[in-house]
Amino acid sequence: MSSSKSHRIAISDGGRSILRHKGLVLNAVFPRALLPISEIYKGFLATLPAFAVYAVVHLVARAPITQAVLVLPFLLLIQTVANLGLALLFSTATAYFKDVSNLLNYLLRLLTFATPVVYPVATLSPGLVTL
Repeated sequence: MSSSKSHRIAISDGGRSILRHKGLVLNAVFPRALLPISEIYKGFLATLPAFAVYAVVHLVARAPITQAVLVLPFLLLIQTVANLGLALLFSTATAYFKDVSNLLNYLLRLLTFATPVVYPVATLSPGLVTL
Protein backbone atom coordinates (compact mmCIF):
# COMPACT_ATOMS: atom_id res chain seq x y z
CA MET A 1 0.00 0.00 0.00
CA SER A 2 2.89 2.37 0.59
CA SER A 3 4.04 2.08 -3.02
CA SER A 4 0.47 2.88 -4.05
CA LYS A 5 0.71 6.05 -1.98
CA SER A 6 3.99 6.92 -3.66
CA HIS A 7 2.45 6.42 -7.10
CA ARG A 8 -0.54 8.55 -6.19
CA ILE A 9 1.61 11.39 -4.93
CA ALA A 10 3.90 11.20 -7.94
CA ILE A 11 1.21 11.11 -10.58
CA SER A 12 -1.45 13.30 -9.02
CA ASP A 13 0.64 15.93 -7.25
CA GLY A 14 3.42 15.77 -9.82
CA GLY A 15 0.89 16.35 -12.58
CA ARG A 16 -0.49 19.43 -10.85
CA SER A 17 2.87 20.82 -9.76
CA ILE A 18 3.34 23.13 -12.73
CA LEU A 19 -0.18 24.57 -12.40
CA ARG A 20 0.21 25.15 -8.67
CA HIS A 21 3.51 26.98 -9.11
CA LYS A 22 2.77 28.87 -12.30
CA GLY A 23 4.35 32.02 -10.87
CA LEU A 24 7.69 30.23 -10.78
CA VAL A 25 7.20 28.71 -14.20
CA LEU A 26 6.85 32.14 -15.76
CA ASN A 27 10.37 32.97 -14.60
CA ALA A 28 12.65 32.26 -17.56
CA VAL A 29 15.56 30.88 -15.52
CA PHE A 30 13.57 28.51 -13.31
CA PRO A 31 14.06 24.82 -14.23
CA ARG A 32 10.51 23.57 -14.80
CA ALA A 33 11.40 19.92 -14.31
CA LEU A 34 12.29 20.68 -10.71
CA LEU A 35 8.61 20.96 -9.71
CA PRO A 36 7.61 17.36 -10.58
CA ILE A 37 10.95 16.13 -9.18
CA SER A 38 10.15 17.77 -5.84
CA GLU A 39 6.80 15.94 -5.78
CA ILE A 40 8.59 12.65 -6.46
CA TYR A 41 10.89 13.39 -3.54
CA LYS A 42 7.85 14.13 -1.36
CA GLY A 43 6.32 10.78 -2.34
CA PHE A 44 9.61 9.01 -1.63
CA LEU A 45 9.77 10.56 1.84
CA ALA A 46 6.15 9.56 2.47
CA THR A 47 7.00 5.88 1.89
CA LEU A 48 10.08 5.76 4.12
CA PRO A 49 8.15 5.40 7.41
CA ALA A 50 6.24 2.43 5.95
CA PHE A 51 9.51 0.72 5.04
CA ALA A 52 10.88 1.42 8.53
CA VAL A 53 7.80 -0.19 10.08
CA TYR A 54 8.17 -3.15 7.70
CA ALA A 55 11.82 -3.57 8.71
CA VAL A 56 10.92 -3.60 12.42
CA VAL A 57 8.09 -6.09 11.91
CA HIS A 58 10.35 -8.25 9.72
CA LEU A 59 13.03 -8.35 12.40
CA VAL A 60 10.61 -8.86 15.31
CA ALA A 61 8.94 -11.76 13.48
CA ARG A 62 12.43 -13.24 12.97
CA ALA A 63 11.73 -13.65 9.29
CA PRO A 64 14.79 -14.60 7.26
CA ILE A 65 16.53 -11.93 5.22
CA THR A 66 16.45 -13.42 1.75
CA GLN A 67 17.43 -12.16 -1.66
CA ALA A 68 13.95 -10.72 -2.10
CA VAL A 69 14.48 -8.35 0.82
CA LEU A 70 17.92 -7.39 -0.48
CA VAL A 71 16.47 -6.52 -3.91
CA LEU A 72 13.91 -4.16 -2.34
CA PRO A 73 16.09 -1.00 -2.60
CA PHE A 74 16.68 -1.70 -6.29
CA LEU A 75 12.94 -2.10 -6.86
CA LEU A 76 12.34 1.15 -4.98
CA LEU A 77 14.81 2.87 -7.32
CA ILE A 78 13.01 1.49 -10.39
CA GLN A 79 9.67 2.66 -8.96
CA THR A 80 11.06 6.13 -8.31
CA VAL A 81 12.39 6.45 -11.87
CA ALA A 82 9.05 5.27 -13.28
CA ASN A 83 7.23 7.77 -11.05
CA LEU A 84 9.52 10.52 -12.29
CA GLY A 85 8.68 9.72 -15.90
CA LEU A 86 4.95 9.61 -15.19
CA ALA A 87 5.06 12.87 -13.22
CA LEU A 88 6.93 14.64 -16.03
CA LEU A 89 4.52 13.25 -18.61
CA PHE A 90 1.38 14.19 -16.69
CA SER A 91 2.69 17.61 -15.66
CA THR A 92 3.26 18.42 -19.33
CA ALA A 93 -0.19 17.13 -20.25
CA THR A 94 -1.77 19.11 -17.40
CA ALA A 95 -0.01 22.28 -18.51
CA TYR A 96 -1.64 21.97 -21.94
CA PHE A 97 -4.99 20.47 -20.88
CA LYS A 98 -6.10 21.47 -17.39
CA ASP A 99 -8.79 18.77 -17.27
CA VAL A 100 -6.09 16.10 -17.15
CA SER A 101 -5.66 16.76 -13.41
CA ASN A 102 -9.33 15.85 -12.81
CA LEU A 103 -8.98 12.79 -15.01
CA LEU A 104 -5.95 11.67 -13.01
CA ASN A 105 -7.95 11.59 -9.77
CA TYR A 106 -10.56 9.26 -11.24
CA LEU A 107 -7.99 7.14 -13.06
CA LEU A 108 -5.89 6.66 -9.93
CA ARG A 109 -8.92 5.75 -7.85
CA LEU A 110 -9.96 3.19 -10.46
CA LEU A 111 -6.46 1.71 -10.66
CA THR A 112 -6.24 1.53 -6.87
CA PHE A 113 -9.33 -0.67 -6.67
CA ALA A 114 -8.41 -2.66 -9.77
CA THR A 115 -5.12 -3.91 -8.34
CA PRO A 116 -5.17 -7.38 -6.80
CA VAL A 117 -4.18 -6.13 -3.34
CA VAL A 118 -7.73 -6.24 -2.06
CA TYR A 119 -8.71 -9.59 -3.58
CA PRO A 120 -6.80 -12.75 -4.53
CA VAL A 121 -5.72 -13.14 -8.15
CA ALA A 122 -7.18 -16.64 -8.19
CA THR A 123 -10.70 -15.17 -8.25
CA LEU A 124 -10.10 -13.61 -11.68
CA SER A 125 -11.03 -15.30 -14.92
CA PRO A 126 -8.12 -16.64 -17.01
CA GLY A 127 -8.55 -13.89 -19.61
CA LEU A 128 -8.15 -11.16 -17.00
CA VAL A 129 -5.15 -12.83 -15.35
CA THR A 130 -3.13 -12.50 -18.56
CA LEU A 131 -4.12 -8.83 -18.81
